[in-house]
Amino acid sequence: KQSTGIDFIRAKKKVGRKIRKQANETNTEVKAKRINLSVQSVGAEGKGEQVTGRGLSMPELLNQCQHYSARVRKDALDGIQELLQNHPSSLIPCAATCVEKVAERLVDQEQIVRAAARGALKGGVLPALGTAGIAPFARRLVLHVGAALTHVAPAVRRDAPAVLESLLDAAPQLVGAHAPAATLRHLAELLRRGDDAASSSLVSGAGDGKIALVAGGISAKFGDMTAARVGPQAHQSRLSLLQSCRRF
Repeated sequence: KQSTGIDFIRAKKKVGRKIRKQANETNTEVKAKRINLSVQSVGAEGKGEQVTGRGLSMPELLNQCQHYSARVRKDALDGIQELLQNHPSSLIPCAATCVEKVAERLVDQEQIVRAAARGALKGGVLPALGTAGIAPFARRLVLHVGAALTHVAPAVRRDAPAVLESLLDAAPQLVGAHAPAATLRHLAELLRRGDDAASSSLVSGAGDGKIALVAGGISAKFGDMTAARVGPQAHQSRLSLLQSCRRF
């Protein structure tokens, strides 16, 4: 009878003693580290030097001005201002589109977007165009300001005189030549009505987005809302309106 030998000797494990690793044992431990990149340069490749700090070019910023998110629209307008301050020549290939996109945001429903549009217009578009460059777009810009002065939302109307101030600072003669006679009347009406005049003349419909007439009414002329009372208005707001009327 053939005796069988012992192939492996199994060591006994003792409590509290660390097991020695085998020579052929594979280490399966995985280590990972996180890297935070504030700016990605991958997307900026091939766009040239005329990009923002986030690596966005002018066409990309103009496309984002129509985004459904108010934060994205605001960031896009801030990017336009940054880009035109650093690279004014980037406005040349798309001046008409840039002026139109920025002007459309002057009547945006979100206050942060309207403020960013005013900043982009005052600090970016108008200085980059210059007086001679503003001339082809003066009438269109004045019409956008008129639309803001007669907007149905009180907050939009309150922000409109600041846009008119920016245009008067950049090209007062062009504004005076292209502004319709009703612009001064709209400023005077805004000064008379006060900040919350729309609450006394218009109410929004229940869920259907329609506008209903209440006490005070609305006249036959578009945008000429005649409130029954003068709403409260801050002294600084009244002073800004008076200065706009005087300069205009």
